[in-house]
Amino acid sequence: MPLWASAPRRESGGKALERVRVLVIDDDTTFGMVAARRLEEAGFAVRFHRGPFGCLQAIRDMRCDVVVLDVNMPKLDGPLVLRMIRDAAGMGRTRVLLCSNMEPGPLARLAEASGAHGALAKNAFDAELVSSLRALLEPHGARRRKS
Repeated sequence: MPLWASAPRRESGGKALERVRVLVIDDDTTFGMVAARRLEEAGFAVRFHRGPFGCLQAIRDMRCDVVVLDVNMPKLDGPLVLRMIRDAAGMGRTRVLLCSNMEPGPLARLAEASGAHGALAKNAFDAELVSSLRALLEPHGARRRKS
């Protein structure tokens, strides 16, 4: 079930800014829905996609800016899905944050080795998810809505 945030943010001066679009990909429905809800409450436009299969189409359909990607999924793990995202036409700029129950050190090394933009341990998820995404997006700022 997709979860979408509502109206666009406004910058000073009243110009509409497009919400940052985030796709959460996880085989754990409960975790994915909670993550999506947390991000939605923080003002992101969010959709949850259960498991890796069909996620490339979901990324295309949503034209997402960021993917929060579970590392340990059956059949297609996070690093393989990340490679598929990087190889897919038009998705090379999509930022990916790996998320896992792994210890932070090995998770950070896996994220670096696989080309992810960051990593977040699931046990730190509630405290750090929103700040991690904002830090990931900070150099790019908000995008103007296309007319």
